[in-house]
Amino acid sequence: MAVETRTRLMPRPIDEVWPVIEDFTTTYRWNPLVERSEPIGDQRVGLGAQRRCDLDDTGKKHIEERIVDFDADAHRYVVEIVGGTAKPPIRTQVEFVAEAAGAAATSVTMTAHLMADSMFTRLIAPIGARQLGKVADQVLEGLAGLLENEARTTP
Repeated sequence: MAVETRTRLMPRPIDEVWPVIEDFTTTYRWNPLVERSEPIGDQRVGLGAQRRCDLDDTGKKHIEERIVDFDADAHRYVVEIVGGTAKPPIRTQVEFVAEAAGAAATSVTMTAHLMADSMFTRLIAPIGARQLGKVADQVLEGLAGLLENEARTTP
């Protein structure tokens, strides 16, 4: 298995950050790599929730994800990429954790886990993990930007 972790401090309290992360279907608002995201089925949050994320404006390049572990009290979930035209060749899960960092800030951590099950995937897993680390940097930057914009527009 290859693992890559990124953390970013958000200057917003956890009760403002967690609802944004927890709403599994609105990732397009803060993930700059996602053009659109929509639920697959009726469930928007929690264990078993699924979504489709279009990675281009045509919808031809997309992934499908499912929450495979969820703990609202711990402000944590794990999403697995389960399908789509852009599904990686390695079983991939990404864990999101939000932790209060004082009364007015939140630490958000993304950890990518690539589970290699063959000689080929064991060879490419470290490269994939590094790439997902770069993606995590962009996603956390997008989340910080959304939270900053919302803070400016909220009275």
